Amino acid sequence: MSSSLRAELLFFACSFLTSRIVLLCKQVPKKKADGLTLHSDDNSRFGLVLKLKLYCDNCGTVVNDVFTSERSLNDKKFSINTSAVVASSLCGIGPLTFNNFCEHLDLPGLSAKNFYNRTKSIYKDAEDVRQALHSKTIRLVRKEHAKNSNSALSDDDILDIAVSFDGTWMTRGHKSMIGVSCVIDVLTGYVIDFEVLSSFCQTCSTTGTRLKAQSPALYKEWFESHKPDCDINYTGSSGMMETHAAETLWRRSIEKFHYTTMLSDGDSKAFNKVCEIKPHGEVPITKEECVNHVGKRMGTALRFQNLHTSISNINFSYK
Repeated sequence: MSSSLRAELLFFACSFLTSRIVLLCKQVPKKKADGLTLHSDDNSRFGLVLKLKLYCDNCGTVVNDVFTSERSLNDKKFSINTSAVVASSLCGIGPLTFNNFCEHLDLPGLSAKNFYNRTKSIYKDAEDVRQALHSKTIRLVRKEHAKNSNSALSDDDILDIAVSFDGTWMTRGHKSMIGVSCVIDVLTGYVIDFEVLSSFCQTCSTTGTRLKAQSPALYKEWFESHKPDCDINYTGSSGMMETHAAETLWRRSIEKFHYTTMLSDGDSKAFNKVCEIKPHGEVPITKEECVNHVGKRMGTALRFQNLHTSISNINFSYK
């Protein structure tokens, strides 16, 4: 660790502890302000949080105490522990790696049970926020389309919109087990809907594999209870994830919306599948090519032609 980083961490730690001590001292009566000693209570440690106590040097009683982290107003959980789990999740690490990280910094960690419980709580809160933002997005999309068409749209009117559709995978290649596809409104650029597909479940890979080897009957009983929480929602090939996601997204197209124009890359499998299922009845769906993808294919073809042409005096110029 560099000396500058040590200095920054030390400054942060001192500033933080000073603020907590000031909070302690502000609540101490003036007549007890002399002869105070600050101690940490190791019996009141909760993950990365500990309790600071001010003791009276004369009688030894606790004058005041305070935790080193604030609590959430909703569930009374300590903010620093929740923030640590959020940061770990964003970095893609679990409780084992997180605790190894804390160990090298001489910090206490979080138990695996506490870590996973907080992960579930964070996921629930994030899902509530996502639903609220999604509802707001739909209202804004309808408002912008009404403004663009200079017409008044009632809440019951069905809106035909052009959307951009594309998919991506967690890893490169054709063996990725997790993929995500999005539908984006072309006019506003807002994400209207998305679908995450996974052919892998960590719990099935560990606990399920172990139970299946021990007893098929025990595994079957376990899997029935695990099925509602299983991460596997797709069993096909990685290459067909995008097509499957397109079918799912167009089938459940947001109420009062028709995705009548698909702006995507040159792959037509997803578009052909959408046209096949006819999610909007007899309302036709058209496909628009992305200019960047067209330019990329044209540039590749011109470079190939320029390289392999048998007529030496012909040179294809392109930008």
